[in-house]
Amino acid sequence: MYKPTLFVITVGSENHASSRIRMINYFEQLKETFNLTWMPLRGYRDYRSEGKASLTNSIDKYWRLLKTIFFLLGFHYDYVVVQKEIVASWLLKHVKRKGSVLIFDMDDAIYLAHENNFSDYLNLFDKIIVSTPFLAERFKDIDTPILVIPSSVFVPNLAENRKLLNDQCIHISWIGSPSTSKYLTKVHDALLELSKSCEVQMHIMGATIQLDGVNCIYHDWSIENERTLLSNTDVGIMPLDNTEWETMKGGYKLLLYMSFGIPVIADAVGTNTLIVQHGINGYLAQETSQWLAYFKRLISHKEETIQLGINGRKTVETTYSYDVNASRLIQFIKN
Repeated sequence: MYKPTLFVITVGSENHASSRIRMINYFEQLKETFNLTWMPLRGYRDYRSEGKASLTNSIDKYWRLLKTIFFLLGFHYDYVVVQKEIVASWLLKHVKRKGSVLIFDMDDAIYLAHENNFSDYLNLFDKIIVSTPFLAERFKDIDTPILVIPSSVFVPNLAENRKLLNDQCIHISWIGSPSTSKYLTKVHDALLELSKSCEVQMHIMGATIQLDGVNCIYHDWSIENERTLLSNTDVGIMPLDNTEWETMKGGYKLLLYMSFGIPVIADAVGTNTLIVQHGINGYLAQETSQWLAYFKRLISHKEETIQLGINGRKTVETTYSYDVNASRLIQFIKN
């Protein structure tokens, strides 16, 4: 039986969060329907500080670009998916003339860096996938069909129900990158104040930002380390600034915490307000006093805290899991 061919271009490899979340994690399901060819434009090394500026890494990136051009010029693919990269318009037009269906996937406000001609770029594609309704609304006037597929998570099998919080110590986790760690300064004062009434362990994965006076514990990111950390987390947080860039973000941190049954606190910005039902599956904060109040409430209302985590996991299972969204992605590509 014939399987249609699918060529997927991603920003990076498995250690590039957006590429992994938006595309790579779907590959097993996609392979059931398509003959899949994948080209990450940046390799694993590019997202390690010791390799980013190296000559070897630069050569690797140029080699990947040349291979991508070779594949697209030399072969026909039924479908070509571009994950938030700006590919030369001449190449996209050539691929389209050969009969390929072009699909663009976007999960950030990358248009802000290409404001003058980004709509024209999107119109080169036959279909567009975005991670949030805010992105869909931003480009509602273009002629290309747009589908919202939220950033998704695998829902882990949990060995046991989450334990009640310890009165003496609260384990708070944040997972991100050096570029997004700046948002943690928004909760610095709340963490300092909370430290006066109980022991606080602020676990930071993927960055090493200093929060003076707060007991911070740093973790290198890996899938294994991530699972270990979240299995021992009391509260997951997602502070954000309130700008257009942050409004367009997909809220993946929240979904990851929720998949482990962890109660969450987040700034009331953008997609956070769609994921978090305040007081049902987490809390939305807008200022330091609210962050502090919700931290304390989680500690003092333990049964309620556990229920928030249970409700959050149900939210993920019904709307934000790969099992739910893989079929939507496949159908949109094909139809």
